Formats: sequence, structure tokens, C-alpha cells
Amino acid sequence: MLDIEKKPSLRISPNVFGRTSKKNKVMYLLDSKGQGTAMGVPEKVVLTRWRKRVYANHIFSGAKLSSTLWRAVADAYGKNAKVICKLSLEEISDIKLRKTQELKAMGFLELPAAKILEVLFFDLWLTTVKGLN
Repeated sequence: MLDIEKKPSLRISPNVFGRTSKKNKVMYLLDSKGQGTAMGVPEKVVLTRWRKRVYANHIFSGAKLSSTLWRAVADAYGKNAKVICKLSLEEISDIKLRKTQELKAMGFLELPAAKILEVLFFDLWLTTVKGLN
């Protein structure tokens, strides 16, 4: 099997319960034991279970990224990667706060939390500015 075909183990239960169709989406119970009433799309199930993981001195987090993420970033922060990568968390938060309503008015552009953007921009800095892959 090629490395690209291997899926990393998330160490969360792959079992889902309570399959329900709502409009054009399939929803499942978020709880890995099929308890409770909270439901979500598959991405939300994975993220919710991932965030519940407990490991000493480590926090598991994550976010579902919009398919229009990079268009939203370009509209909010500009297209110069070197400038974007130098932004502090406070600057990212301020710009996000100012631009959120403008992006929503455009229809479907959406930005994740500022902390997620900071991590994405750091990775962008590593790959673009430093030339690492």
C-alpha cells in the first residue's frame, strides 16, 4: 500500500449510531456509544470525539475548514503570504473581527477561529518562506 493511501489512526471510535437523513445531509449521534441526542455530520462526529480525547499534558483540538478558506483569507488578509505569515494572533483576531460581516455579505466565505488561522499561517510560513515541504 502506498503511503498516500494509508489513513492515519485517529485513536477514536469509528462506530457511529443513529443514522438520520435531514434534507441532503446524513447525521449521526456524536456519542461513540450511541447515547445522548446530539447529532452531527461525519466531520462534526470526528472533531467532537477527537476533542474529547484525554492525554497527559496535551490538548486535542481541530476545526472543519471551509472549502472557500483561501478565498476568504485572500479577501480578509490580502494575497501576500510573507505579510500574512508575520501577523500576530492579536492582529489575526482584529482583522477577522472586522472582516467577518463583510465576508458573510459576500455569501459563503468563512474563516475559522483566529488560533486555527495562526497555525495555518505558521505552516504557510514554513512551506513558503522557509522552503520546507
